[in-house]
Amino acid sequence: MNTKRQDHGLTFDSPFETEVYEQLTNAVYKVDKQVGMSGYRIDLAINHPTSPEKYIIGIECNGALYHSAP
Repeated sequence: MNTKRQDHGLTFDSPFETEVYEQLTNAVYKVDKQVGMSGYRIDLAINHPTSPEKYIIGIECNGALYHSAP
């Protein structure tokens, strides 16, 4: 399956997602944002260190609608 990443600059849905991204990149991980297909996307995905076309983990941080819900 061929996944795609969307990278429209560094915009995030929440301060939590920003913090997770910053901590991962500070730890020298290569992190892609909004990885997936169609309308289904994972917020952050860490690239495999020796096979950059693959991912080793996906991280879902939930979006602004979730954070603003009662």
